[in-house]
Amino acid sequence: MLDQRFFREELPSLMERYQGERPNEKIQAELLLQHGVFLRAEGPIEAGPSYIAFDYQIRNEKRRAVVPYDAIIAVSLAPAEKEKSKPGLI
Repeated sequence: MLDQRFFREELPSLMERYQGERPNEKIQAELLLQHGVFLRAEGPIEAGPSYIAFDYQIRNEKRRAVVPYDAIIAVSLAPAEKEKSKPGLI
C-alpha cells in the first residue's frame, strides 16, 4: 500500500538498492497519478500523514507538487532522463 511508511522507509531503501546495482546512473522515482499525470520527482519525496510533496521540472521550470496518497496510482524507479526530456502528461 502506498502510504507514509512506504515513502519514508521502503522507497528510499529500494532507490538505494537500485542505485547500488547501477552506480553510473542517477535514479529518480516516477509517479503515475490520477487522470494520467506522470511526474518524475527531483530530489527527496517528503511524506506527510495524508500526502507526499516533491519537486519536479517541466519546460525547464522547477515546480512543487503536493499529492494525496489516494491520487497515486503507481510508483516506479528509472534512470534520470536527459535534459531534453520533458515529463508531464501522458
